[in-house]
Amino acid sequence: LVVVNKTTLEKTIYNKSNSNLNFNHIQAITQAPNGDIWIGTYDVSVARFDGSSFTDIQYPSVVGIGQFTKLYDIEIAPNGDVWLATSDGVLQQQGAVWTFYGENEIGPGFFEAWDLEINAAGDVNLSPFSFFNLFSQISF
Repeated sequence: LVVVNKTTLEKTIYNKSNSNLNFNHIQAITQAPNGDIWIGTYDVSVARFDGSSFTDIQYPSVVGIGQFTKLYDIEIAPNGDVWLATSDGVLQQQGAVWTFYGENEIGPGFFEAWDLEINAAGDVNLSPFSFFNLFSQISF
C-alpha cells in the first residue's frame, strides 16, 4: 500500500516487511461509509488501515474457501457488513460470523465474483465473471 502525503508528496510504502501483513499482494482497497479504510489481499485476508498500520486482520475460514481462492474486491455496507468478491464466490461478514455464497447459492457460471458495489440502501450488486454473461448482474 502506498500512502502519499498531500502536502509534501512523500510516499510511504506499507508491505509485509514493515507491517503486520502476512502477504504483500493488496488486491483491493475501499473506504467504508464511516470513513474507515479497508484492504483485501489476494490470499483472502482483510484488514483496516489506520494510517500507519493494519488492524483487525482477518483470514475468513469458511466452507467453500480454499487455499487457491483469490480475492478480487472488498466493499463495506452502510450497516458495517464486510463483503468480499472472490474466485469461488462471495463472502459476507456480519459481526464475527462469515457467510459464504458459492455456486450452489449464486448459480453455475455466476459465482466467480469480480466486482461488488453497495448502494446507500445496502443493496449488494455482484458483477460475475462469465464468458457467457459478461455483463450480468446479481443482487443480494
